[in-house]
Amino acid sequence: MSDRTEQLTQQEIEQLKSERTSSMVLMTFVILVLCLVAIGVFIFFYLNYPNLSGFAVGGFLALIPLFIAYIVYHSASTKIETLNEEIYKGVKNVSVHPIEKRFIDIKERVKNRGRLNQEVIMSYDFYLIVKGEKIAVSEDDYYKHTEGQLVEIHKAKLSGKFLSINALTQIADKEQR
Repeated sequence: MSDRTEQLTQQEIEQLKSERTSSMVLMTFVILVLCLVAIGVFIFFYLNYPNLSGFAVGGFLALIPLFIAYIVYHSASTKIETLNEEIYKGVKNVSVHPIEKRFIDIKERVKNRGRLNQEVIMSYDFYLIVKGEKIAVSEDDYYKHTEGQLVEIHKAKLSGKFLSINALTQIADKEQR
């Protein structure tokens, strides 16, 4: 219905910084594990086959986790660069559209603790469909909004990361005060 750009709020900047930090930590952990696997593969072949073939096979097989580490680094660094640019520019997209549909995705997982002791773990994910796009929201936001209601969606401009959702009636109430 309508789209515009606005400045990011301090809370949204902190949200993007938190996302950036968690991406950096996860990337570092995954790359560290893959490098340790590569070193372990190389050492295993080198010690078990001390001739030149063990060195060559171990070196070749060690390249596989290193290649995967490179792919992880490249994709994560692209995401981190995008988040850095969004934080630096400080701009978000704000659009107003009706909620087309809402639904809850219920997942059931059985956790076995021996033969007779089983625990069923239920998880609930709440979604709103706005402008054909599935948006994951909190339980509070899910129950606050109804189908057909006009909402204001705040998304990061470059990454498209969902930042917040506001009902249009709440916005009108804030403007009257």
